[in-house]
Amino acid sequence: MDCEGPGSQSHGNRRNQTGRNYKPPGSASDWRDAGERLGGRTWAGKECIIRSLYDLVVYGGDNVATNLQGKSDEVSIDSMLDALFRECKKEKVGYRVVALTSTATILQSLKIDQFKELYGIVCEHLPAPKEDEEKENEKEEKEEKDKDEQDQELQLLDAIISALGLAWPDNKTTQKEYIVVVLGHLEVVVGNTTRKVQGTIATALGHIFNKWKIPEDINSSPVSQELSVTVFTKTAQLLSTLLLIPKYGELRTKTLKVLSSVVKLLVDCKRSSLVYLFRDEISKSLDGVIKDLGSEPAIKTIARDLKAALNAINPGDQMN
Repeated sequence: MDCEGPGSQSHGNRRNQTGRNYKPPGSASDWRDAGERLGGRTWAGKECIIRSLYDLVVYGGDNVATNLQGKSDEVSIDSMLDALFRECKKEKVGYRVVALTSTATILQSLKIDQFKELYGIVCEHLPAPKEDEEKENEKEEKEEKDKDEQDQELQLLDAIISALGLAWPDNKTTQKEYIVVVLGHLEVVVGNTTRKVQGTIATALGHIFNKWKIPEDINSSPVSQELSVTVFTKTAQLLSTLLLIPKYGELRTKTLKVLSSVVKLLVDCKRSSLVYLFRDEISKSLDGVIKDLGSEPAIKTIARDLKAALNAINPGDQMN
């Protein structure tokens, strides 16, 4: 069964093709029919149903929430998300990749915070910091795996990181609970993976720092101060690693865009300890990009501008 990728065909085009038989995107019957078909085993082409739900949400706009407002559990948004989360647990990697990415995009489009639920499904597949002995054992296990198995693991890891970025919520409580955990996973992955996954890490960091804000009580709460120090330390280390990967202009461009968002946070905060900490961690990497003979002129210019912006931040004396 042929199935184009998520978002490959707009509902406007489908209206032209199906004419009067077309149902408004996000109608209750659409959701109910798709939910019923999602049940059961994974069969060839079943990912088309998930991609259809993706289309209903992404191209349905406000119609989705409006049409399902006050509906029974059978056709509610919550019931459909429950069905999608079940599909995110399936063993077939290719299908699971579609389920994870589509579900995360649906959460993003509907502005729904179910990050905890998504993380609970994928966390077992995310590497965590390990002791040296554990690292050696893991290396031996990795060498024993065949190439197809390693490729599938990387494909799933890439989809998981992408999904976590897409589903990152605006909810400050959820952000506070998970940001250090997520950054910790990314730290373990970033230096020993493929360029594709490194690019996905940069994109995910972009989603995170487009929404994350420094806690408002940072000047009075030791907990918020410690959290902010940890976040900026880990973020600087991640961005430094990504910036120093050679001959990958697209990755550097993505990373510098994330860095720009972080610099804006520091400008707004003007807390000297955070500014100096982050500046010390990232400066050498920025210099490396600027001095790299292989860097594109436009990338060098962005790096110089960001370094100047960092150096120009005047921390408030009262915010140490």
